[in-house]
Amino acid sequence: MSNRILFISNLFPPHVLGGYEILCSQVARTFAERGWTVSVLTTNHGITEGEAVDSVWEGIPVSRRLRLFLPFGEPPEIDRKVRYDVTVANEAACRAYIEEWKPDVVFVWSLLRATVGAARASQALKVPTAFALNDANLASYSAAPWSRPHKAVFDRIQFRQATLEGLNLWPATCISDAVREDLIAAGVAASDARTIYQGVPIERFPLKEAPGSVHSPFRILYAGQLHDYKGVEDVIKAVGMVVGTISCELKIAGRGDEAYEAHLNEISDGLPVTFLGRLTQEELASEYRNTDVLVFPSRWREPFGLTHLEAMASGTPVISTAEGGPAEFLRNGENSLVVEREDPEGIARALVRLAKDDALRVRLANEGRRLIEERFNMDRYVSELEDWLQHSVMNRPRPATSMP
Repeated sequence: MSNRILFISNLFPPHVLGGYEILCSQVARTFAERGWTVSVLTTNHGITEGEAVDSVWEGIPVSRRLRLFLPFGEPPEIDRKVRYDVTVANEAACRAYIEEWKPDVVFVWSLLRATVGAARASQALKVPTAFALNDANLASYSAAPWSRPHKAVFDRIQFRQATLEGLNLWPATCISDAVREDLIAAGVAASDARTIYQGVPIERFPLKEAPGSVHSPFRILYAGQLHDYKGVEDVIKAVGMVVGTISCELKIAGRGDEAYEAHLNEISDGLPVTFLGRLTQEELASEYRNTDVLVFPSRWREPFGLTHLEAMASGTPVISTAEGGPAEFLRNGENSLVVEREDPEGIARALVRLAKDDALRVRLANEGRRLIEERFNMDRYVSELEDWLQHSVMNRPRPATSMP
């Protein structure tokens, strides 16, 4: 009889915002392929009136019974009473689903805007529960300090259930050392979390026919969310600096804040820039194979780098900043070209260098692919998760300690 694992996530395909929920779906699929009985409990984000709450995604039952306390697209302002009410509702919904489905282990992924209610239900029912901490957003549920007495009273007394107070965050795995460090700095009890680096399903990002090859014009790709902190305007400015030196074109895949998208359209006017919108994974994989370089100019400490890994798997060189998680696998001149954040001039120099240096492109493409094959493939990632779940979660008693 196979182990029954319940994945809990704020979002799940086809409704996604970024790499967190995409990775969750890839892991869930791989667990199912390995013989686990898998189910997913997520929010009703994207569900239209009259649409079924329960469905099947790639053979996996998905239940969208949870709620967001704040819709995506709205500013991250917390109404504590609303968050508390949704927490209580989500705890009840998760309790009912667990009692119905009876999982052997619950694997909690992103809870951004989805409350901690589902995690509380799992622990209250004493089901072995693990956490995948792939960014620092869990810190948003931390109770306000007593130096802010008005909010602290709400968080620590009246609406305590909607915070991390009393919630046990062990066992947990972090996607990078940087994420663990950021969580600890934010006051989250993550010091015992184990770093397990993510992987990508290589079969879904096949190697291009000629890794490191080049087109005319030189094809540049940005893929990711469109927000100021992602630095998308820096690559647009860099393209503006190099159009007189090399023939090039930039494609931008992704969606984001409407005002920022309008700003990007404005500053790209007259430049060889095409906005592709949000792509499916199959469409994005095709873009990786048909581009000459992925540029990832993030201005903040990225948790890790799913987009980097996907491009590398495809045999496409990467130019990127290396704040946070990406610094743990990017090596300047070896498997990528690393640039400083908010430095369009540096990106421009890297683009010209890469466009003109055939040997460099081939080396970066081959080293990138080798890195994925040896260290960052999905099989390795899921094998480590399986071993960790079976030995640190399912077969060990939970400690009595909890959040202070």
